[in-house]
Amino acid sequence: MISKIWLVTPVLLWFLGCNELTEPCAITHFQATTGECLSDSTYGLTIDFKIQNAKNDFFDLFDRDGNPLGYYALDNLPLTIEDFKRSGKDFDYLKICINDHPDCCHEAEFEAPDCSHKSCMVRELSLDPGECNGENRYNLHLDFEYSNAGNDFFDVLGREGKLIGTYKLSDLPVNIENFEGSGNEYDYIKVCINDNAECCKVAEFKAPQCHTEACEIGELSLDPGECNGENRYNLHLDFEYSNAGNDFFD
Repeated sequence: MISKIWLVTPVLLWFLGCNELTEPCAITHFQATTGECLSDSTYGLTIDFKIQNAKNDFFDLFDRDGNPLGYYALDNLPLTIEDFKRSGKDFDYLKICINDHPDCCHEAEFEAPDCSHKSCMVRELSLDPGECNGENRYNLHLDFEYSNAGNDFFDVLGREGKLIGTYKLSDLPVNIENFEGSGNEYDYIKVCINDNAECCKVAEFKAPQCHTEACEIGELSLDPGECNGENRYNLHLDFEYSNAGNDFFD
């Protein structure tokens, strides 16, 4: 009887260990939370899920047609996709697979937000002052995100609605050369989609100190020459100067 016990026990231990090692990979508790629409075809989406026996630290996302949407680390869960593309149907679809394990997947449908007829929006306005070009003048690098513009152009305005320029949205980011600062510690910009005064974004930003030295004229030299008539003669003129800020003199 004792010999039988010693023969059975290793087999049982091996069987239990094998079951533990071969427990299948599984994706469970999937959640999809939709955010605000960024355009008539994209919106924010946050997903989360639980994973058992992943056997990999990464996962892949696919659309309904099997097209890859991205490759992410499991450590990034919950994952936010800022510009998830709508399918145009009432319910959107995702397929999640553990990377390199096509047998460990999960398919899910979730209700898509209605992003049709959304209002124009300007957001994430970025202003980066560059080098000074003169007294209170400098280059200004400008960029922003937008949705539902309804126009191909945008206006840049200063304080009191002064128009600085009109630019193409397709040219973003733009560099405004010789931007005229206010001379204050902070300058001001307002960006509006052209012909849409309701679709704007305002920002104040720290201005560079673009002060130049005062203009000076020194060592003026006047040398009268030959007479050319009654009370008329040639006059040779020369002088030294600094910080002129202009190519001409009177």
